[in-house]
Amino acid sequence: MARSNKVIESRINSYNLTVKFLQRTAAVLAIISFILLFISGPIGFVVFFVTVLPLLFISFKYDKKVKDELSDNVISVVVEEVFGASGTFDSDGRVNPGKMYLPFTYTDIYGEDLIRADYRGADVAISDLILRQFVESKDPDGMDSHVKTFSGQWMTINLKKELVGEVSIYSYSDKHEKASSDFTTDNVEFNSKFCIKADNPEEALKVLTPHLIEYILYTYNNLKDTELGLAFHRDGKVDVVFEREHDLFNVYDKSNMTIDGLSQEYYDELMVYANIVDTISDEKAIYK
Repeated sequence: MARSNKVIESRINSYNLTVKFLQRTAAVLAIISFILLFISGPIGFVVFFVTVLPLLFISFKYDKKVKDELSDNVISVVVEEVFGASGTFDSDGRVNPGKMYLPFTYTDIYGEDLIRADYRGADVAISDLILRQFVESKDPDGMDSHVKTFSGQWMTINLKKELVGEVSIYSYSDKHEKASSDFTTDNVEFNSKFCIKADNPEEALKVLTPHLIEYILYTYNNLKDTELGLAFHRDGKVDVVFEREHDLFNVYDKSNMTIDGLSQEYYDELMVYANIVDTISDEKAIYK
């Protein structure tokens, strides 16, 4: 096993070095091509299309090799270790957020690195996700654009049981317009850190039990550069989102990467999600 890991590590590190070299070379040539564009006109275009684009294409192929190595030899193994035999990994799949109860509008969805599992009797799906909102230009001569409204990880949990109420919470941040909560809990710290939304506060408080509030605070306080949101739906579905500029499975910019070290890093990352499912599943008071 150790020998096999060393072989895999060598291949991944080699692919990563190749990707970095190709991307840096392409960046330098792109600058040169733009300079030539202003100086010599068409020559700049020729340099760009003959050198920069082929290098980026080759870089993409090596990047795909890294993902394939990780998917087959590291990620799939860790996913099964955390979520059991039902855990599957699809590097090209993504979560469907469905009806939006959190502070994000979107017209376009992009995502990858989908994990699915039947865990603790619940259907669980996790992936990297980017949401973008189409913005039509108000200037007749202006250009329409797409604005990123969310970037991070999205987890959906189908508990397959009806809940006693509905509620959504989201940590206050400078990324979103600060909205006022519909009601407050008995936890002052929780009220100061989260915006709480619900049509029926009395029912919502049955979902936000003191134990669950303490756990959400604990999880949020241990996150770095991350905003946290949860939405509990009456039909037993729960959305959990981590808004951050951080991919679920990232191997780049890691010198002397080892399979054991990377596996442990991924394991620790996924255990955060598994613990959330554990805690919500065990909170019997939220079920109808």
